[in-house]
Amino acid sequence: IINTGDDAITLRACEHRVKNKDIHCEFVSITNCVLSTGICAFRIGVGFGTIRHARISNIVIKQALNIAQFCTAYGPKGQANIEDVNFTNISAENTDRLFQGFANNGAYIKNITMENIRTTSTIRNYIEVNEGVVENFNLRNVEINYFDKGTDLSENELKYRGNNLLSFKGASKVTLDGVKISGTLYEIEDSIEIKDCSDLVKHNCNF
Repeated sequence: IINTGDDAITLRACEHRVKNKDIHCEFVSITNCVLSTGICAFRIGVGFGTIRHARISNIVIKQALNIAQFCTAYGPKGQANIEDVNFTNISAENTDRLFQGFANNGAYIKNITMENIRTTSTIRNYIEVNEGVVENFNLRNVEINYFDKGTDLSENELKYRGNNLLSFKGASKVTLDGVKISGTLYEIEDSIEIKDCSDLVKHNCNF
């Protein structure tokens, strides 16, 4: 049981700090946790190196900004490659976003699956490639209930919240299977935004 004002659980790439450069952040199992945080329930990324082969299951989240953030780097420094991460069996409420992912500095995010999840959102869920690769991102049997925190939003607040429910930019091999969305956001343009993506598959979705 973790109750914190910062990220609850993080997987980081810190290979520049260890003598043996063959050591990676890998073969990780996280299960049966109850989390409450003001930031990320799980932050995957940041640093230099590789994060891979992680299984995260049977999680209850009482509060979070992001359930999962996939981050290769926040700024010009850092290159965390993220591969083969699976989230399954998650129940969450009082959450603003299920996923947020961005690939920067030539790094990659590959083979990510999020399945059997029921949660809430008040801002857009998105994957974005700036300078890197996002490949094989899968949502399966996911239910998201969107709702506004308020309709009297400033221009900056609307920009941060986003004008779509789901957004994928520059990714390849995205699969949405059994994704169900209820509720809405105030004055959104479209439910889903797809830009510069290849091989997007939607099956049995309701949004």
